Amino acid sequence: MSARDTSLNPAARSNVNSWWGAATVDVLWALGVRTVVLSPGSRSTPLTFACAAHGKMDTRVVLDERSAAFFALGIAKARHETVALVCTSGSAVANYLPAVVEAAESGVPLLLLTADRPVELRYRHAGQTIDQVKIFGGAVRLFAEAPLPEPRLEILAAWRDLLTQAVTRTTSGHPGPVHLNCPFREPLSPGTQVDPSLPIILAHFTENVATIPIRRRLDLPASLPRAGWIVAGPVSPKDPEAYVSAVTDLSRALGWPILADALNPCRHFADTGCEHVISAYDCLLRNPETRDQVRPEGVLQLGELPTSKVLRETLASWQLPTWIVDPAPDSRNAVAAPATYVSCLVEELSIGSNRDLSSVPIATQHLLAANRAACTQLEAALGATTAWIEPRIARSLIEETPDETPIYVASSMPVRDAEYFWSANLGRRPIFFNRGANGIDGTLSTALGVAEGLGRSTVLYTGDLALLHDTNGLLIASTTFTGSLTIVCINNAGGGIFEHLPIAAHGDLFERCFATPQHVDFARWAAAYGINYQQLEHPEDLAAALRTLPASGVRLLEIRTDRKRDAAWRKKTFAEASASGTRP
Repeated sequence: MSARDTSLNPAARSNVNSWWGAATVDVLWALGVRTVVLSPGSRSTPLTFACAAHGKMDTRVVLDERSAAFFALGIAKARHETVALVCTSGSAVANYLPAVVEAAESGVPLLLLTADRPVELRYRHAGQTIDQVKIFGGAVRLFAEAPLPEPRLEILAAWRDLLTQAVTRTTSGHPGPVHLNCPFREPLSPGTQVDPSLPIILAHFTENVATIPIRRRLDLPASLPRAGWIVAGPVSPKDPEAYVSAVTDLSRALGWPILADALNPCRHFADTGCEHVISAYDCLLRNPETRDQVRPEGVLQLGELPTSKVLRETLASWQLPTWIVDPAPDSRNAVAAPATYVSCLVEELSIGSNRDLSSVPIATQHLLAANRAACTQLEAALGATTAWIEPRIARSLIEETPDETPIYVASSMPVRDAEYFWSANLGRRPIFFNRGANGIDGTLSTALGVAEGLGRSTVLYTGDLALLHDTNGLLIASTTFTGSLTIVCINNAGGGIFEHLPIAAHGDLFERCFATPQHVDFARWAAAYGINYQQLEHPEDLAAALRTLPASGVRLLEIRTDRKRDAAWRKKTFAEASASGTRP
């Protein structure tokens, strides 16, 4: 083929889509993409066939696009790498939206390759055709239309460069989802004629596609106040020990305690030196006297704020000078404090000069003492109750599961019981969650993806509504899932979190429109998908079930509770524990 003649042999036109798909997967592989989750459909045949035929690409097939996207999200969370998604045209694409929103808000790298009709079939009511252009709006870091496959070298090169840009955008700076819309003309199935010049072109197709991350260290100013807090929100870093070590170094250098969310590694890697981790802040800050005693002079906020509404309201009322550390360009200033933004990872941060740490500020002393008293009171309350309440189940997860067991925590009440009742511990358990958009959708599918991505026995801690909201996730369990997931389901017949809101006083209206009780027989539900099921009757049953986790498969442990009783217990316990933290 001459330098001027960049067209492929006309014989290749019958299979250009297949070669295009193969070239796409080759580039993705060269860029470090190792997993693709696809859903069946006709228009995406060139990409689907290429993924399945690649030989090295880990290709998973999930029927429901909504579940597929959350499954990919879970794998990407677990492995901290870009996972690709492939689907056909039409409403299939729209089903990706909930997971795309979560990926955007929580910074998870996903690459969406959505098949589409060519331009001549759009906007004229052709079958399975909708407007897919920028369908995800501002939720993606980048949107682009792929060029129509053509047997020309310059078009293939343009596509290679666009793929390189797309994968780079999923991980660099502010990780998140990227959407490439891929139109295909028929024929879609693999052709039989092979142009001899195609292998020559493809042999050079994946050259020069690597990217080099740029890292730097930033110094905090020496003028930080003497009495302050490090507030560490939900995060699942690739290296939890390195993260905790960096936060601990900051704490020691500043002399500031660490208010660590239950979904932050500082709660679970206390053996690395987090001797000043505060876990009972939600309880303590409910007491006005304690708030006055422990008020700091400034805040170093690491990423998102913790889940606690009480903490957020307190910080909003104080309006303290705040330094927000996060590489993402969007604001993390949910309490509208006077803020300085430090755009880097926690691991890239250092203190600019030595500080006088010869004495501990009085407010910090009060906070440490109050935290010890409140934790003791919460422990006593849990030990004194004979009822099998939801907070006892939450505590069992960090007392009974083997050390280093990954735990996925569902939104709604489970994440709040973790916030309230998980004290700093030595379990070194990686914690996963979807707290970007804070929704319950995709809970099961994401947890399955996390377990699959880690290749380790994993526990899902969830309520009944969050689990049932993602029923189609069990299709993954019976098809492509090869890992191990134990589901601990709190069945309180509805939305327990709403029991803590004023609307709970409105009787039948509350039950029908907010609590939304369900009456699913979980034993039959599990049997329909062929997964193991056990209803637990006593706390000892849960302890025994958690101490030894299965090596593979999905197991459902159902625990029936009383949400109204448990809401009343929390209210009473918080009042007693918050009072215990005040200065004598």
